[in-house]
Amino acid sequence: KTVWERGVKANRHVISYFDDMKLSASQDSIESCIKLIGHYIGENIDNVSFDLSSTSVYEILIRYLNLDSISLAGATLDQALYYVSCGRPVIAMTELNDAVLIYGYDAYNIFVIDPVKGKTAKMGIQDSKQLFEKAGNIFISYLSQ
Repeated sequence: KTVWERGVKANRHVISYFDDMKLSASQDSIESCIKLIGHYIGENIDNVSFDLSSTSVYEILIRYLNLDSISLAGATLDQALYYVSCGRPVIAMTELNDAVLIYGYDAYNIFVIDPVKGKTAKMGIQDSKQLFEKAGNIFISYLSQ
């Protein structure tokens, strides 16, 4: 089922939970993003490995984290940031098999966790838009728990 939730987002919002998080580099950025969401909602799924070749991120969020996940494929970055403004991080695809976790934004930047580099980073809004558009504007989040 796909539900579209739309509203006005705040001018700035950062999910502070992710600000001081200790991170280590990971080769599987998508799996890392899923596990970061798990930690954020209080579910430890660190010992679980996902077969992303046969199961979508959308399905994994439902099955392992019991979240009402939502595919925002084709949405604009601005539309995806609405979910961040509601306190829900967004997985954003950057390439076919790579993703970052968006956890905040302001007027000029978005704040992401880049699992491949194992660190948080600021990305300019325009650069981010181009990166995500190049990957097809594929965003995944969830509705409230």
